[in-house]
Amino acid sequence: MRPGRVLILVVVAAIVAAGIAWAFASRIRSPAEIQAETAPPEPSLITVPVEFIELEDAVITSGTSRFEEPVAVNITAEGVIEVAPERGTEINEGDVALVANGRPLFVLDGDLPMWRPIIPATEGSDVVQLQESLARLGFDPGPVDGVFGPRTQGAITDFYASRGFDATQPSETQNDAIESAQLGASDAHDAVVDARQAIADLDDSILLDEGVIAAYAAFAAAQAAQAAAEQALAAAPPGTGPAELAVLQAAVEEASKQVVTTGNGFEAAKASAAATIEPERKQLVEALDLALRSRTEANKTLARLRKTTGVSVPLSEIVFIDGLPGRIDTVPVARGDFAQGVVMTVTGQNLVINGSLPRDRWTLVTEGDSVEIENRDTGETIDGVLSLVADESGTNGVDASRYYFEVEPINATEEQFDNLRNVSVRLTIPVISSGGRVLAVPLAALSLAADGDSIVEVENPDGTTRFVKVDVGLTTEGTAEVSPIDGDLAEGDQVVVGR
Repeated sequence: MRPGRVLILVVVAAIVAAGIAWAFASRIRSPAEIQAETAPPEPSLITVPVEFIELEDAVITSGTSRFEEPVAVNITAEGVIEVAPERGTEINEGDVALVANGRPLFVLDGDLPMWRPIIPATEGSDVVQLQESLARLGFDPGPVDGVFGPRTQGAITDFYASRGFDATQPSETQNDAIESAQLGASDAHDAVVDARQAIADLDDSILLDEGVIAAYAAFAAAQAAQAAAEQALAAAPPGTGPAELAVLQAAVEEASKQVVTTGNGFEAAKASAAATIEPERKQLVEALDLALRSRTEANKTLARLRKTTGVSVPLSEIVFIDGLPGRIDTVPVARGDFAQGVVMTVTGQNLVINGSLPRDRWTLVTEGDSVEIENRDTGETIDGVLSLVADESGTNGVDASRYYFEVEPINATEEQFDNLRNVSVRLTIPVISSGGRVLAVPLAALSLAADGDSIVEVENPDGTTRFVKVDVGLTTEGTAEVSPIDGDLAEGDQVVVGR
């Protein structure tokens, strides 16, 4: 091997050995170096800026928005449908939903079903509901008293006529019954008159009895003698002696006695004659009593028929739906079909938004509170009002520990209403506000000084900190309103919330 190559190899070996020695030496650390490298880093401050905002505490919950459930319209008419409902059309109170066999099916607003025909003199809450509907439609039913009387019948007649139909009038059979009852009442009245006349004639016959006539003649003569004696006494001239006056006075007294005697005789004669006809009179009195009772019953029958005969409302011609106007959703029948059973379903136009709250949130709200309604699907918000808050938990199908509520949208457009159909909504109910923009910091920035006052620690631009004593106002959702009372604090200052 040449000397030059040997030299190169020696130099290379020296360099490699030196590198290995340096690498080994670089991995050897002193205890001080190891302790320095493994010590925790210098602590740093965690700060957030002071905000200048309006604070508001609110109850935030979820709700369900939907329109009222569809109502199935059933009818009991027997006939063929001539005019069928049209799906998707709006239906208002007083509209004709369909026509079958020439007769209408009217739709009125109410929560009670039409469960019976309404005929004259019908009474009940269903009649009240009908009267209220007629009044809303502009047809005066008279007093809303729940009685289907003449004025309400007149209102029904006018209502039908305004829609091009005739109200249902009394049948021929009903009219015949009234005519027959009128004849019966008239005959019963005549029988009473005849019975009374028969009794009067019999009583008059007493005066034609011979004994009564003779007794009356004697009574009349005695009365005439008494009058003559009294006149003679009165006509005695002045100076008439006592003896003569005594005679005249005695004549008057005697005549008076005769009047009494003959009068008693006359009464006795009449009593005797009456006793003779008493059996016959008793029969006549019994006949009169029977005639009176028959007349009373006949008049009652006539009054009842008159009261219950008139305009009526068949069961198949009116259906009540709560919450009109509505929209016809489905129509399972068509023109020419037999009218029976379900002929359509109607959905109310009222939007129902409801939900429930736990007790601690329920105590913060009240009916009439403003509500922000957020459509979770579109992000759109509309205003609303808390229209119902249950007084007890567990009502309306919610959990026993929660309280049911309803929200009514206000000033919403038709498109907004449509977008809310059957969606979940976010409901925000403000319950308290700062009333304007205020300085606000996280609750974590607040601590207590030695004297018990609230303080915040503020980081200065040079990294030092200072403490500012503050007055704490409204707190909500982890944020507090603060006002500096000792020291400076402004929007944008960095307050310490951790280290």
